Amino acid sequence: MFFRWLMSKTFRKAMGEHKQYRRLLAAQRDLLSPQAIQPVQAKLDELWAAMAGGHTGRINIKADELQQTAEKCLAPYPCAAWRENVEVLLVALAVAMGIRTFFLQPFKIPTGSMQPTLFGVNSKPDFQPVLRLKAFGADQPIINKAWEQQMQIQRELVIPTGWQRIKEWFEGITYIHIVAPADGQVQFGPMHHALIFNFRQT
Repeated sequence: MFFRWLMSKTFRKAMGEHKQYRRLLAAQRDLLSPQAIQPVQAKLDELWAAMAGGHTGRINIKADELQQTAEKCLAPYPCAAWRENVEVLLVALAVAMGIRTFFLQPFKIPTGSMQPTLFGVNSKPDFQPVLRLKAFGADQPIINKAWEQQMQIQRELVIPTGWQRIKEWFEGITYIHIVAPADGQVQFGPMHHALIFNFRQT
């Protein structure tokens, strides 16, 4: 039935109607008489049998018969339009809250003080001591030793690959490896954003 539902629009429509009227019958079963329940249940069974058979024309006929019988036998709900709109709104809110809770919740960091809370405490190599030693003309052995220490730190920074990379991605860890073509200063352009979403920064 899943493949029929996937491939046939008629089947999907009939499945939705069957589910709707089955739910209405279950909700009103304690209020209806047996004479009102029996025809609706019979048409539900006939529509289900037609869907199992897979004949499109028969499915359309039985779906129309079910709709006509249900309109005669089932009690109409007061303020049906309001009930339907409220139900759709509640479902939409539930889906939105689920997405925000378990998958995605956009927000804007107001100040830099919140970044350690968001990203955690990260350790990264600092090459400024070597640059300062060069700038002030320190002895070459001192520069070489400091430079060697920094290069050792840099060599130990290995970006994982394969399943380890995927595992860390699910933990919220991502890597960006950029090598400057020459020594110099790094400049950041302004952030391009709309509302609370950041899109691009040079």
